Amino acid sequence: MPWVRLDDGMYTHPKIGEVSAPARWLLIASICYSNQNATDGRLSRGAAESVGFMPQPGKAIAELVAVGLWERDGAGYRIHDYDQYQPSREKILRDRKAAAERQARFRNGSGHGSGNGARNGVTDGVTDGATDGVTAP
Repeated sequence: MPWVRLDDGMYTHPKIGEVSAPARWLLIASICYSNQNATDGRLSRGAAESVGFMPQPGKAIAELVAVGLWERDGAGYRIHDYDQYQPSREKILRDRKAAAERQARFRNGSGHGSGNGARNGVTDGVTDGATDGVTAP
């Protein structure tokens, strides 16, 4: 899935206002990571520490946990309310499979213009009014 959903009012949320810019970046990066890897908002400790490409992510992680944007989840973390805004792992995998099947049909030639309303300029009934020497019966 090439995108994630972010509320356009996210920057005004009180929890966001309580954390530093690096913690905000880590939150966005973690949402992207989770969506890309279909983790349903869960991050291993290693992923949490590396996803934001920060030299020392501990402070940002602590801030996200302290305000409730991340929650501890076993040995790692879970993005709070991830499932309320992002597609589930099941949906991501189902959509990826459907896209791969569509692409395969297209590459194999069975997806070219079949049933999608595509027309060609020769047979779509458009005319400039000329008869090219052909007379109607």
